[in-house]
Amino acid sequence: MRKKKKRKKNEKNKAKKKVIRPWLFFIFIGVLITALISAGLLELYKYITESDRFRIKKIIIHGGEKQIKEYIKRILRLKEIDKNIILFDENELKRKIEMNPDIKTVRIRKKFPDTLIIDVKREIPFALIVMENNLFYLDSDGNIFKIKKHDDYADLPIITGLEAIDADFNLWLKKSIEIISLFLKKGIDRISELHITKYGSVHIYFTNPKIEVVLTHQIEYLDQDRIIKKIQELTKILNYFANYAQIKTIFIDLDCIKNGAVVRLENING
Repeated sequence: MRKKKKRKKNEKNKAKKKVIRPWLFFIFIGVLITALISAGLLELYKYITESDRFRIKKIIIHGGEKQIKEYIKRILRLKEIDKNIILFDENELKRKIEMNPDIKTVRIRKKFPDTLIIDVKREIPFALIVMENNLFYLDSDGNIFKIKKHDDYADLPIITGLEAIDADFNLWLKKSIEIISLFLKKGIDRISELHITKYGSVHIYFTNPKIEVVLTHQIEYLDQDRIIKKIQELTKILNYFANYAQIKTIFIDLDCIKNGAVVRLENING
């Protein structure tokens, strides 16, 4: 009996060993494969990060004038730019380039294995605004992007009468940009100044000839359709008096009377 029991016990142990051994083998193979993959990835990482093939050797700048391109090159410090293109932080470079107020947006692309492509969109001045006795440049969206220096040339319309602390500053500035934009679309580009009074009246000063035009006395009610209608009314008046060389118009109020305008002529007799 004892021999039979012992024989059965030995048979069970052999069966367990037969079951366990395949699992141990698979675990060993799995660990081995993982180690090989890890070693391979490490060698690949070393190759990519240390190989000269992936060093930045060429930089292409699209957009921007010569001055802006020179500014970007100074930031890049071309002698030090020989860095790995994969590890290169384009967001940090983008942030530095966009610190220039003349640059609106920057897009940086990596062209493997060794080229950086920098697309620059520069700010285009649309108008000027007077605030706190300084002149600031505005883009076509009404964003202030830099102060005007004394030696900067700018033949642009000037917006006056607004201050950043005004409750309606953003709304009235947006309206001012919209007015100037619509005048330009209609081919009228002689605006020298757009002035908004504290009561919301819009006065436009033209050059060649010099005329003051009151566009509205209530800017808050001036939507795009009303602006276009006012421009059409003004165009008719200017075309009418253009037929009379001896008559010089100096003032037009388009919002004083309904379906009409008040026109003041220069006193020829002095």
